[in-house]
Amino acid sequence: MLWIINGRLLQGKKVKFLKLFTLISSLIALNANASDLTLPECEMEKKLETEVHLFISEDVLSEYSKDFVAAKVSSWLAYSNLALANSCIPMTRKLTHIEYVSEIDSLWFQDVDLAKKLLQASLDREIPALDTHGVPVFKGIVFGNWTHSFKSQWCGVASNSSYLFTIALNCADYTMEHEIGHLSGASHDIKTLKTHDPNFEIDAHLLGSYPKGERYAFGKICSGRGTIMSYEDDIIPAYSSPNMTVNGERCGDDQFANNAKALVKFARQYLEK
Repeated sequence: MLWIINGRLLQGKKVKFLKLFTLISSLIALNANASDLTLPECEMEKKLETEVHLFISEDVLSEYSKDFVAAKVSSWLAYSNLALANSCIPMTRKLTHIEYVSEIDSLWFQDVDLAKKLLQASLDREIPALDTHGVPVFKGIVFGNWTHSFKSQWCGVASNSSYLFTIALNCADYTMEHEIGHLSGASHDIKTLKTHDPNFEIDAHLLGSYPKGERYAFGKICSGRGTIMSYEDDIIPAYSSPNMTVNGERCGDDQFANNAKALVKFARQYLEK
């Protein structure tokens, strides 16, 4: 991975390499075990465009060029829109604001809700909660390295009180959509939640989620692969759904594992306004 930190003479090559790498990664993600992966068939319908605003620490420019950052962010958006399309969710992501902020400190990564307050104070202006159509704007605070996150365990964190998340530039491409998934009503898979908390209880978990989740809105691990809200090493670019299978095993169920239904509900509540 030396290409990430080489000097200016290689910056153009780095961006081209990243774009090629992103394309190859997306194809691999979609086509891994392709003969055994069956995606749901989607109906044609109007899609909700959701804005993404990113506020990036200026510190990242000591390691990466702005071109590299732009290419990396483009790979996040491409993965998001691929996952939404694969899941038949009538929604798209669009980056409408990107801003470098000198005051952002890596310590902000330790508390996402405090980070929002500090960002607001640093900008000295209101950060829009909704777009001009009344749709929530997803806002991300971007750091250079995920090891600056809380206890160096998390690559991204979603707020429990607003449509804001933190993310590191060196996170996997699916991380942004994973965090926005939380902010749209999707939860991790139950296996992961029980691993992190032996006392995990569904109703208690849902009470603490933002926005409040549904009992069916958990991720799924199927045939050794995880949907986007899981913590598996092999991630399928799609949300859990009983209409998707891997090796004949359903990647969801109507009772506890239908992230796609949660995001469809999120989209339609604004499309129908």
